[in-house]
Amino acid sequence: MPGVPPGTTIAPGIVTDQNKFPQYGVGGGKPGSAAGWKIVTANNKNQKLSYENQGFLVWFDSRSSAQAFISSESSLLGSGGAGLVSNPLDFLRNIAAFFDKLGQASTWLRIGEFIIGAGLIIVGLARLASGTAVGKAAVRAGKAAAIL
Repeated sequence: MPGVPPGTTIAPGIVTDQNKFPQYGVGGGKPGSAAGWKIVTANNKNQKLSYENQGFLVWFDSRSSAQAFISSESSLLGSGGAGLVSNPLDFLRNIAAFFDKLGQASTWLRIGEFIIGAGLIIVGLARLASGTAVGKAAVRAGKAAAIL
């Protein structure tokens, strides 16, 4: 599915082939509420686009999958939407992943490439401006910074 990173879990029955019709769109409701949900059928891309402009943004391969989605959203009734968060400490995984990436060689390779690239750009700009007043001021500032 375009725009979905590899390894992402997709809801059962969600449309993965954008060119296969009919597709069943779900919209109009709110998580935790049984009211307002509707299922529409799109038999071609133009119908689907029309329904998407009306707010039907979740699409399924079958009507039963769309109905199951509505049932799962409606089952949050009375929970105040608390069912949307499976574990309130999930954000800690992102912090752990950040520190895990710091231990990978590819991360440090990218950081080194960035520093070298930035240095080359600075040297190139300094050479281009070396004969101008701005260039001379930059050289003086660089020498002053090197002393500190």
